[in-house]
Amino acid sequence: MRSQRNSNRDAYEHLTKFEIGDKRQKLKLIEDIISQPEISRDEINKINNDKKNIQNDIEKLEIKVKNSASKSSELSIYKQNATQASSLKEQALKVLEKTERDKVNIIILISQYSFTYLTYYILINLLFIEFIRTQIFRLREEIRKL
Repeated sequence: MRSQRNSNRDAYEHLTKFEIGDKRQKLKLIEDIISQPEISRDEINKINNDKKNIQNDIEKLEIKVKNSASKSSELSIYKQNATQASSLKEQALKVLEKTERDKVNIIILISQYSFTYLTYYILINLLFIEFIRTQIFRLREEIRKL
């Protein structure tokens, strides 16, 4: 009975150490992701609208330049600046999309963590129930012998 108790304690300690290490890793991952700035759907939509507006402005200016007989250096500089701004907005959108994917990955990790915790909880309860059953069986046998 003592050896079984000791083996059960060892199993419980092993599971606890594994669970704590797993929790620490997941907590560190979650803390790293949480430390990144949040970006809302409204901000993404606003950036998309700004991008479309800038692209429309660029197209209008290109048509104006084509129709204009004299090309001014100011228009070419404006066009260049608008193109750079558009490319910067596209880069920002890519970063936002990556952040959204990271958020989905966090949700998946959290659900996996919950499942892992529940699994260990059930396993420990089953081990305890089995231990109690064996103890009751042994006590019955001892009572019958008396």
